[in-house]
Amino acid sequence: LPEHAEAPLAAAAPPEAPASWPCAEEAYGFRIGEWRLVQADLREPEAVVAALAAAGMDPALPTLVISECVLVYMAAEESAAVVEAVGGALHEALWVTYDMYNPDDTFGRVMLRNLRPSFIPGMVAYPTLASHERRFLDRGWGQARSASMRSAYERLVPASEHRRVARVEMLDELEQWHLLMEHYCLTLACKGHACEAVLAELAPGA
Repeated sequence: LPEHAEAPLAAAAPPEAPASWPCAEEAYGFRIGEWRLVQADLREPEAVVAALAAAGMDPALPTLVISECVLVYMAAEESAAVVEAVGGALHEALWVTYDMYNPDDTFGRVMLRNLRPSFIPGMVAYPTLASHERRFLDRGWGQARSASMRSAYERLVPASEHRRVARVEMLDELEQWHLLMEHYCLTLACKGHACEAVLAELAPGA
């Protein structure tokens, strides 16, 4: 934001990082010590891959890609293109993405009406768990698993963590929470043998 343009970027480093970490502007974005802050338009997949390469990304190393409610805001062809381009640039990769889905029941239609379909085109283009998997499988990723956030929470999060969270903040509207979580999904896609082994451990038979 303009009003923060003069703020020191080193302040964005992890708390344990030295305050003296050097910050330099690069063609791809910014370099802050060992960190690389890359800027690119996700609708231009070639530019995304070029920026990552310029920042020093080693395509031979296993790479974790995380997107949180990002792909849902992109047109179907745009999200599929960046999925294909990033996957094509990496030898071993695991992509974890969290997005909205399930627009065809009553709750989903209310979500679409409130948020506007043109604002979240991915929810319409990828309405089912299977379609979220196909977005990756059709674009060169070896395996993909998708589950509702309710299922992911119940199956992947240990019971001890469930109990800890319940102690921190009691939730008595479980039915509403379950309904909401049936309209968000977690998708894991992988390519390469090492990442496929990780996927099998995280989501066996999902």
